[in-house]
Amino acid sequence: MERDRLRRRRKSDMIWFLQAWTMTMSDDPLAVQLVCFDIGGVLIRIVDDWHDAFRLAGLNLPQAVGNGDGEARFRAAAQAYETGRIDDAAFLAAMTERLTGLNTDQARAIMSAWLIEPFDGVAQVIERVNATAAVTACLSNTNLLHWRQMEADERYGPMLRKLDQHFTSFDMGTRKPEPAIYEQVEALMGLPGQRILFFDDLEANVNAAR
Repeated sequence: MERDRLRRRRKSDMIWFLQAWTMTMSDDPLAVQLVCFDIGGVLIRIVDDWHDAFRLAGLNLPQAVGNGDGEARFRAAAQAYETGRIDDAAFLAAMTERLTGLNTDQARAIMSAWLIEPFDGVAQVIERVNATAAVTACLSNTNLLHWRQMEADERYGPMLRKLDQHFTSFDMGTRKPEPAIYEQVEALMGLPGQRILFFDDLEANVNAAR
């Protein structure tokens, strides 16, 4: 019931825009050379926050996470994991021992609940862009647990494999909206920012990419 509510919460307006936009790309094929997608909130429906992740995993949000100090420490551990500064074991330890008192299976269930389903039409949008002269990529703040989950899941893996390049925060050692992550993409692709079209569901990440 709760998962269904989150699925119905919104239809991705961004996907509608992408479908319309890709139909006009051939008018100026050299204007954009890289189309870069965020994953969560753009290609895949995700929960709103840790509160929803706990709820979808069938667990109560511990008080240590719900209060300001506990949530700040929890967020710091998640961001360290997203940028590759700590490994799986250290992150799960942060969840199970220092922050929430959960066991490892519960911690993994919470992480798994974060991903809900692909937005309708995203695979077709990627295919349309791939049919043009532009290269496709993802640029995502994500972690190794979620990346492995997406690669192994038939709902996500084939879609991700349609993308030409994968840029992830845990590989790049930085995360959006830090300028370094956008600079790395430009350097690795050998493209100026003006040749890159970037889609993200967070305004701060889009503004930082400009």
